[in-house]
Amino acid sequence: MGTKNAHFFNSTMVKKNVLNKLSDFELEKYLKEGNQFTPEASEMAFDILKERGRIFTEQETTDIQ
Repeated sequence: MGTKNAHFFNSTMVKKNVLNKLSDFELEKYLKEGNQFTPEASEMAFDILKERGRIFTEQETTDIQ
């Protein structure tokens, strides 16, 4: 794995670990339209909420993605 790829992987893992510490309420802010978060962070928040058992409608999933 090249240095650039290793940095991306480590950076992504660190961000997910940070987001994992947030409450569901805080993660929901990442999914709101017009938020200031990066699309990558919003997708991580979406994945974490799904892992925690949050059920999204088809429309919510489409809107988030």
